[in-house]
Amino acid sequence: MPKNTTDTQVHLLIQSLSDRIDELEIRQSFQDDTLDQLNTVLVQQQKDILALQKTLRLMVKRHQDLQQEVALLQPEVQDERPPHY
Repeated sequence: MPKNTTDTQVHLLIQSLSDRIDELEIRQSFQDDTLDQLNTVLVQQQKDILALQKTLRLMVKRHQDLQQEVALLQPEVQDERPPHY
């Protein structure tokens, strides 16, 4: 009888360990999927950031160009006499 009890205990222990391993493998699989999804999002966000930085640089350049154009035109406007003179 004692051998049967020991066999049962060993079997239960092995089954318990097997169940734990299965659970860990399932969790790892979900974590791998989550990491893949996060990586995809991160790559897209990096592309978006680069595109936004490029757009911002172009807008800053255009703004500076317009400021220079306005600065060149302002002296002419200031030198003109109003029409009522």
